[in-house]
Amino acid sequence: MILKITEKDERYIDELIRYIRKSDVEEYEQTGLEESFSDAVYLSVRNSEECYCLFDKKHRVIAIYGVSEPVVTGGRLIWALGTDLIDKNKRTFGRESKRAIARWKKKYNCLWNVVAVSNKTTVKWLAWLGVEFGRETEINGNMFIPFCLSRGDD
Repeated sequence: MILKITEKDERYIDELIRYIRKSDVEEYEQTGLEESFSDAVYLSVRNSEECYCLFDKKHRVIAIYGVSEPVVTGGRLIWALGTDLIDKNKRTFGRESKRAIARWKKKYNCLWNVVAVSNKTTVKWLAWLGVEFGRETEINGNMFIPFCLSRGDD
């Protein structure tokens, strides 16, 4: 099940934070941003034009993902954070992430973000989604890979 959410849906956001994948926290810490991880999650939800929560059959949070308009550059910033339930729900997560990407590509054209080189599982998932990777770049002393999906990338 998928539910469109806002920052007011605290119980889902808190559940995500409580069961977040270790690799998502580590990636965030590598950015060197000042706010706490939980504050950053709430900001991501608040700043998203669209934000969704994906649940398993027992109504537990698998992932929360969104799209937002960045302040400086064009296109749309996409993001996704998952709980350890992603591993048990790979097909559901894969199917729903493909649907969201297809919908957002039509609506916003250019989707982008960066991923930590060390976050191998996410890099593999992004490659499966068909992103175009840029050259590795250093952020806060750690290596990240910019990625982009455009309307013509089908």
